[in-house]
Amino acid sequence: MSAAGSEVAVLIATRGESDLLEATLAEVRRQSEALGAELVLVVNRPAEALPVERIEGWRRLCHRLLFEPRPGKSLALNTGLAAISSPIVAFCDDDALPWRHWLERLTAPLRDRRRGLAGTGGRVIPVYPTGGPPRWYRQLIGGRESSFLGPLHDLGPEERDYPAAGNTSILPFGANCAYRRDALPPQGYHPDLGPSPRTGLRGGEDTLVAIQVQATGGRLRYLPDAVVHHPVPPERLREEFVAAGFRKQGIEVIRFHRAAGLPMRSLTEARRRARRYHRRALLNRWLRPRRALLAHYRALAYEGMVEELAGGVKPG
Repeated sequence: MSAAGSEVAVLIATRGESDLLEATLAEVRRQSEALGAELVLVVNRPAEALPVERIEGWRRLCHRLLFEPRPGKSLALNTGLAAISSPIVAFCDDDALPWRHWLERLTAPLRDRRRGLAGTGGRVIPVYPTGGPPRWYRQLIGGRESSFLGPLHDLGPEERDYPAAGNTSILPFGANCAYRRDALPPQGYHPDLGPSPRTGLRGGEDTLVAIQVQATGGRLRYLPDAVVHHPVPPERLREEFVAAGFRKQGIEVIRFHRAAGLPMRSLTEARRRARRYHRRALLNRWLRPRRALLAHYRALAYEGMVEELAGGVKPG
């Protein structure tokens, strides 16, 4: 039986709404016990708002069950981190399914104390419904190594360091990463980033933490053999969902740049680029449909930046 005081702890935050939560917990529990690790689940809702039988079912599947009633994944993660004493913390989403030996391979370089290594990230492979995603969606992710669409994070078959500090486009995903506990920022995850019914955002908290770890000199390593599969429900393949995602990503970019003290685009520049990409989308609509599609969604991302830069309008 794994328990507090293990070298590795796995932290999962959930609102208890994922259909895959029990399957995820069962697999992570199996891998955790094989490694002597502890599995900590933080439910981001008040305990009294949930059926007792569901709580007891989750309790049987993890080593420790905690509750964080304040809405926001970042707050739930911080509650978990405050309760964990393990020197290494691995993270997985409540709707991701780890592949064989995921936890062992994700944490091996940290357990081996590789010099200067502060964290690791692995592949996140989207699993689409039968028939795959629609053609327009494939055009958006075609050739990409990393995208919130899916989500997708696959930097290829070779192990390598993530880009040095300052490059925010390719960093470990929160669905599949691990850190030395002492390398994480003391304040934990930023409460104005990450999935939350309070802000309407969907992410960004993992990017900011990775930036902050690199800013203190920590190396981050990509490990292609540490794999989780991330099923993509049909509703995430709808144009409205994707369009909202790009706009929210624009808001997230400004927020994590601001929090990390990184250079940001000005409001004037963001507006200019939003107009430019809207024009490109119109011009390419008939002659170059793929370019028109990409330009349209880039324009939406810049519109999100404009919203945030213009006064931090809360997304709905």
